[in-house]
Amino acid sequence: MIPALAVIVALPAPSSGTYYLWVNQSGGISYGGGNKSARVYNTVLDSSRYAVASQDSNGYYTSGRTLYPLTGGQTYTIRISSYGGSTGDYAVGINQSSFLAPGSAVTPLSLNAWENGELLAASPQDYYSFTATGSGTYYLWTNQFRDGGDFGDGFKTAKIYRAVLSSGGGLLWSSVYTGNYITAISFPVTSGETYYVRIDSYNSSTGTYAVGVTQANVSPDVWSGPRISSITYPAGGTPTVSSDYTTVWTQTGGKWQSPASTGDGTQTSKIRVDFNTTAPNANVIIHLEVSSENYCDFAFVGNLDDSASTMNSGWNAGRLSGDGSNNVFSTIVVVNVPTAGPHFIEVGYGKNSSQNSGQDCAWFTIE
Repeated sequence: MIPALAVIVALPAPSSGTYYLWVNQSGGISYGGGNKSARVYNTVLDSSRYAVASQDSNGYYTSGRTLYPLTGGQTYTIRISSYGGSTGDYAVGINQSSFLAPGSAVTPLSLNAWENGELLAASPQDYYSFTATGSGTYYLWTNQFRDGGDFGDGFKTAKIYRAVLSSGGGLLWSSVYTGNYITAISFPVTSGETYYVRIDSYNSSTGTYAVGVTQANVSPDVWSGPRISSITYPAGGTPTVSSDYTTVWTQTGGKWQSPASTGDGTQTSKIRVDFNTTAPNANVIIHLEVSSENYCDFAFVGNLDDSASTMNSGWNAGRLSGDGSNNVFSTIVVVNVPTAGPHFIEVGYGKNSSQNSGQDCAWFTIE
């Protein structure tokens, strides 16, 4: 049952600064002892019982919320009340972290090595930390359900979101469930700083996964196996041209670049890359970049030996979008090739007929 007034913070704030209120309620992820049934309002009151912050049912999800700066030594009260007459249980906590829920465990990561994890129904979010040993670019790798090889100690069953956060909790980079490929996200680091990796369940998925952070743009074990022996861009030397485009992919600065679109319809341009592998379970590494409309137009990697891949190929699409500006975003897609011999893969850029944004194109290299 939800009381009209719940005094959660009945002690003076230990120091002045920004604090975060966490609430687990109906539909939220399982902080605070599992799934909850109530929907609630929450209000923060100062010592004079004036509201300094409030929020409604919070979109049904558990999250950290920035409070007004609190003054050290002053006592504050948190009021939890029913939303829409809802009854049931909930959980609430307060701390000074915008991304670590109260009581969250943090597992240290060793650089250039895999760490295996498991998401459970009662704990569908994991946190990891590492300290940068030098300034520059680091890479986050994950192995999850339907990835293309036994990286990170075998086949995995969970579908996940992943994010990299600074020591202060700022989001450096994030990515949604990526499907049939092990992919990396790159992010800048400063020597001596501690960073966090957050793994979230995708669509309530549970099961096993693996995560690793490297100082180079290869996964912890991707170079241990056989490699490809030859690459042709593409078969016959002429890039594939879709009916939506009037020009072909071109090489600029060592990268292949997609052509400019001729309009703003539902358009796709792909280039086929043929290659030969020397032994079973070789790994093809594709460095993918894009500048595009956010979550609408995508650079993508098709399925192995499949000439019908699109940017909407479901779980089998390794894809990336921009943020609508001229910024270029990058990721690494690793495709495991089970059998030795000749194979091909398509790389493309697809549009969804809404608008042109950014540089409106994709780039890639393959090795």
